[in-house]
Formats: sequence, C-alpha cells, structure tokens
Amino acid sequence: MEENNVVLILDASKELHTRVFSWVIDCGLAFKPANNVTLVSILHQIHTPMGYYCNVQGVSRRIVAEEIERKMEEYLQNDELAQIAKLYESNEVAFKIKLVTGSPLKELALKAAINLKATWLILDRQMKKDEEFFQQKLSCGISRLKRNNRIIHIRAPLDHPIEIPCGSHETFDESLPEQTFDDLCLTIDDFKKSNNNAGVQH
Repeated sequence: MEENNVVLILDASKELHTRVFSWVIDCGLAFKPANNVTLVSILHQIHTPMGYYCNVQGVSRRIVAEEIERKMEEYLQNDELAQIAKLYESNEVAFKIKLVTGSPLKELALKAAINLKATWLILDRQMKKDEEFFQQKLSCGISRLKRNNRIIHIRAPLDHPIEIPCGSHETFDESLPEQTFDDLCLTIDDFKKSNNNAGVQH
C-alpha cells in the first residue's frame, strides 16, 4: 500500500488554525490506513514581553525552554486538535506534532520535509515568497495556507525526484544552523493521556 506523508509547516510564534487538518481529510490527501500527517511547528522567533519578536538564537536557553513548554501545553489543551487526533485515529491515519527550534524557517521546513519523506507539503501562510525555493528543492506536491485559512495549490507531485544541491564539502544537515533544543513530538496517545488526566481532575 502506497504511503502518503503529509507535512504541514507552521510558524510556532503564530496562532494555530485547525481547519487545515480537516481539509487534508476532505480533499483525500490522507484518508487511508498507512497515511501520516505531521504538523511541524517551528519556533524560530519568540514574542518578547516588550512587544517585539526576537530570533530564538538571540535569547537565553531558559526563555526558549519556557516557550517550548508553554507551546506544548497549548497544543495538548487544544480541544480542536484533540478532535482532529480522534478523527485521524478512527481512519487509521497517524497524526504527530513535531516542535522544532532554530532558524531560518524555510531551511528547517525543508529539512523536515526531507526527513519525513513528504509526499505533500503545506507551507505556512507567510511563506509565499519561499514557494520557488521549495519547488526547486523538492519533488512532492506543494500547497500553502492563505491568510483567510484557505489552501492554495502550488504544484502536484513530480514524477521524478529532484536532487538537493549542496556545497561540495558539506552535507545538507551540516549546512543548517545548529538547533538549540532537540525536536519534541506529540502523538495521538499524548492527546489521549491529556484527556484522561483532565477527566480524573474533574
């Protein structure tokens, strides 16, 4: 059975809109067993108390760690995400959320798409200017969120893979900036545990 790997890229510093997860099911990108949907939430900047955004590489590890903890809890307590997790599980579609820290955003998004063997990539709404970059680097299908939370199709999957050009003396992984923290991951089981704990408290 052919496996589909749908990868959604999100700027972790922005609001999460869950409509896109329903769209993935409705349009048939992932509605069969052995399909995978992964939200890659990239924390590349932090909104400071003074009202401006700062690159994660320019703030202390303590502040980044606190933001990661807050973001993970926010996802676990999101009722709409919990419902999406149930919907995917009922259709035997694997659903994961990966929280990644570092910058630049497009390079980490590309790395995630490659590592997860994406067959379809959905870019964050702010990545319109990076569409050509991903079309040159990847052979998978590509779409992008719009500001009204609709989806725009950029390209269907290509019939042949595209090699990623790197420097002659470095691999792609080596060309990326070092990340501050290891990637963190939430699965359907984590949402189940969160719901069970909430039920015990009540």
